[in-house]
Amino acid sequence: MSTDIQTKMVAIVGTNGTGKTTFCRNIIESMKVPRKLVLTYHMSDWSQYPINELENTKDFTFKGLQWHVPIDVPKSLDRLKLMYNTLIVFDDARNFFDDRTPPDLHRIYISRRQRANHIIFIAHDLDDIPRKAYAFISEFILFRCSPASPDRLSKLMDRDAFDRAYARVMKKSENDRHYCESVKMI
Repeated sequence: MSTDIQTKMVAIVGTNGTGKTTFCRNIIESMKVPRKLVLTYHMSDWSQYPINELENTKDFTFKGLQWHVPIDVPKSLDRLKLMYNTLIVFDDARNFFDDRTPPDLHRIYISRRQRANHIIFIAHDLDDIPRKAYAFISEFILFRCSPASPDRLSKLMDRDAFDRAYARVMKKSENDRHYCESVKMI
């Protein structure tokens, strides 16, 4: 496996009804990776795809898009360490994480390039993204949302670009609830 793989870690953030899931589906469809796994409790949004229990060998070698309901979040995070060349989506990230980033998740951030894994967080609020993830996020897709805590923003690679985009999104989304902007961090 090549060591120069450019993996993505993306945060899609916006309030209810802004178009986060639709936007994410477009990203999922465009990504050229063999496996795409959505961790979600919103089963109706993903029910047309097969469910994945992350229990046996075939659950880690599947092709296409599948979804997983993390009944035991630490166990599911531990199992994600076995994924290679996969897009991993955390749909409604606040359901899985609080401000204390589990060690298994931090290892997933750090080893994502070596494992050729991409990560997408979908969240309603900037503070729903795990604090340590901010140092690794390569792109934000910003819809209308609440501002982030200053300690999170201090970890961004390009805080000025983020602040300018956030201000534009808040202004333009007053008239268009689906308005969003992409902000590249690296």
